[in-house]
Order: sequence, then structure tokens, then C-alpha cells
Amino acid sequence: MTKLDLKEDNIVVIRAFEDEWPDHLFRVTAVWEDCVGGVSLTGPLKDA
Repeated sequence: MTKLDLKEDNIVVIRAFEDEWPDHLFRVTAVWEDCVGGVSLTGPLKDA
């Protein structure tokens, strides 16, 4: 697994999962040792 240097307010691309979920943009709002939290800016989870 690749270790990324993610910080709050980074915007990352979440790649598509099969054909059911399109690529979407995700804003990182919190970073912990083993995961991140944030909000979806585009895609099916936007405004959810």
C-alpha cells in the first residue's frame, strides 16, 4: 500500500468502483493515523 501525505483541505480523486460508482472528488477535513474523513464534492454522495 502507498502511504500518502494527506492534509486537511486536500482534494483527492476517489476512483470508480466497477460501473456502479463514478469517479468523484473528496475534500479531506480530518486526518488520523490510519484513515481520513471528509466530504464528497462531486458524484453520488455529494450533499449526502
